[in-house]
Amino acid sequence: TEMEKLDDIFPKSKSVDYLQTSLDKRLGPPQSYDETNLVLQLGSNDPDRLKVCVEHAVQSYSFREINLNCGCPAIESGGASTYGASLMKQPQLTGLLVDSVKRGLEAGISSESDRPNVSVKCRIGLFDDAEQMRPLEEGDY
Repeated sequence: TEMEKLDDIFPKSKSVDYLQTSLDKRLGPPQSYDETNLVLQLGSNDPDRLKVCVEHAVQSYSFREINLNCGCPAIESGGASTYGASLMKQPQLTGLLVDSVKRGLEAGISSESDRPNVSVKCRIGLFDDAEQMRPLEEGDY
């Protein structure tokens, strides 16, 4: 999927029913995904709601992978100052978010062998301004 911003598909003020309706609108009916290569990419900075989202999403859809977006650099693409690439500056929060995805999978799918993989989209670097940028050198690879 394109990155789904947790605040869009599961706002703080909404119920799990709202989440299910949001997923259905974006992905179609769950029964249409028997054999899938579908990856759900989520953007969030809220470990608790992320866990609930993953738990309920995997109960309805067969995802191959759940991907945490720590790579979108621009507000327009979802990488606001509190998630996306900005999470690369917050490794502890990023770790909590990855753990939340794992806990959501455990709560949503009892069989470990049936759980989708977890991945993280990130960038090779993050700069606050153009002066910090430099060409890659041999040691950077």
